[in-house]
Amino acid sequence: TAVIIAFAVVFTMFQISRPLLKISRAMSAIITDVRHASSMTTAGSRVSEINGISDAFGKLGMGIDAMTKYVPSALVGQILASNSTQLLRMHPANLTIMFTDIQNFSGI
Repeated sequence: TAVIIAFAVVFTMFQISRPLLKISRAMSAIITDVRHASSMTTAGSRVSEINGISDAFGKLGMGIDAMTKYVPSALVGQILASNSTQLLRMHPANLTIMFTDIQNFSGI
């Protein structure tokens, strides 16, 4: 019976650790290169909490992918790689904004 219990413990351990390792590796890949965000796959598991983490991670990847459409990938990678929120803080600044119009633009 001790062998059966040991086998059950090892089997359960792998059911938990493999999906978590897959998620961890995918996170590291994203921090290294933001372009991996759109190719993230979920790590299926029999443990519902791990599935929840995996689904949330997949949605994070979609969000990062959407962000790189409007913000340069290098900047998104810099934000993700830093462990600080300093890059995301707002600060007052004086700006000059010029609005221009191209004559007959809609005909171009």
